[in-house]
Amino acid sequence: MQEKVIRCSLVDQVQAFIIKRIQSGEYGPGTRLNIEELAKEFGVSRTPVREAINRLIQNGIVEQRYNAGPCVASFSREQQIDIVKANMFLFKGVFTMLREEADWSGLAEELKTVLQEQKAAFEVDDKVVFNEMSVRFHEVIIAYCPNVALRNFTLQSQHQITISTLHYQVESEYRERSLKDHQNIYEAIASNDILKAEALMHEHNAFSLAFISKESEER
Repeated sequence: MQEKVIRCSLVDQVQAFIIKRIQSGEYGPGTRLNIEELAKEFGVSRTPVREAINRLIQNGIVEQRYNAGPCVASFSREQQIDIVKANMFLFKGVFTMLREEADWSGLAEELKTVLQEQKAAFEVDDKVVFNEMSVRFHEVIIAYCPNVALRNFTLQSQHQITISTLHYQVESEYRERSLKDHQNIYEAIASNDILKAEALMHEHNAFSLAFISKESEER
């Protein structure tokens, strides 16, 4: 089924569609993004598609390859480790900002909804929806950060991590641990314990880092 861009800001819409397909695994690392084909599919001109792809290139999610054009970025194990480490520091800043924010009362409710969908996907072994909800869980927390620059940097690193973690989401051990971590983070936020939530998020990212490092050693 074709997806049509129907809202304002065509560039934002096209960018969101491409990111969603990367998150779902439909566009894996190295997938070539054909501007003309995407424009036809979305029912828009090539200009917003080109601008959306340029944004993704600037964010490190897409890379311009010689004789191939724009392709979904692929990262070495060393690059994946660097990205996760950067994300850990950025999330520390996000939680610091949240502690200073007067109102983040809606955060727990949004996380609860995402977590319910992630649990349902886990129970039926729907890896695509599970991964989408896993990414969404982090995006919801990031969205509540009042510092726009920090929010954008953290979101960028999170999308880059998505490209890497798609490989690990097929592992039941990884998905089970991810779900458990999200549950604990949600419970801490629901009880207004942002410091605990910050520590749990750090542990959650440390697990991803250890998982990637282990894979690197085995290879």
